[in-house]
Amino acid sequence: MYKRQVQRWINWSKDNYAKHGFGLWVIEHRTTGDFIGDCGLTWQNVDGQEVLEVGYHVLPERQGQGLATEGASACLRHGFETLDATMVTAIINPDNMASRRVAERIGMTVWKRTRDPSRAPIVSTAATAKRHDALNCRHGCVPTEETRPAPSRPGASASSWGERGLSLIHISEPTRLRRIS
Repeated sequence: MYKRQVQRWINWSKDNYAKHGFGLWVIEHRTTGDFIGDCGLTWQNVDGQEVLEVGYHVLPERQGQGLATEGASACLRHGFETLDATMVTAIINPDNMASRRVAERIGMTVWKRTRDPSRAPIVSTAATAKRHDALNCRHGCVPTEETRPAPSRPGASASSWGERGLSLIHISEPTRLRRIS
């Protein structure tokens, strides 16, 4: 069963890039290459409405270090400045207080409380381009050309942010996703 779930996730990720040109990125330590998690932007359906969502997942042993906040913030900026999004959401389990705090730190507020397709409760937070501009992107979401490393793998594009030596890497080759398992 686990292999099928992983294959579905890989296919979903590849479909996002094929349809929209973006999706989730691997978060890895720039120097060591250690896997830390993933984050990125994907289209999701919330109550029949297609919304752009910022997602972030960090390994439990690396949580509490501001990594999800930095990654989500960089993705939020990418959504507004590169994709010209007018709103970006985060779909969160209401019991996941750490994820809710990340959303708050990057300027999101509760947009709606609803249920996912399995009827589990969710809180959808949102940030708008207008609010993002008003906050002047003061949440550490400014990857610069000076800190952005060149892609380290064929078929990959990368950006970096913050002072923790992290990289977001979009992996376009499905075989490269083996690192995640």
